Amino acid sequence: MPDEFQFRELLVKVQDSLSDIDRRRLHFLFGDVIPRRLRDDPSINSSLDVLETLIDRGKINEQDFQYLIIAFEKIDRHDVAERLRGLKIFLCF
Repeated sequence: MPDEFQFRELLVKVQDSLSDIDRRRLHFLFGDVIPRRLRDDPSINSSLDVLETLIDRGKINEQDFQYLIIAFEKIDRHDVAERLRGLKIFLCF
């Protein structure tokens, strides 16, 4: 499924662009949606686990990741939110 691969590829690239502080803020923002052990660990490995948790819980998927876009806006990473919006537009066509 190409859309899923493009979506996951972008998520990996986004995680690579985040600092530990960005990840910590993002994890905190997700609150009780993710397990505490993931909230407390700002590593890239933990962040990938956070994204997997959001996918597993139906918060995001390759057709709907508005939840993630809003989260990045809340932590003032508008560049990442715009990147995700661009993928959303691309996947709609």
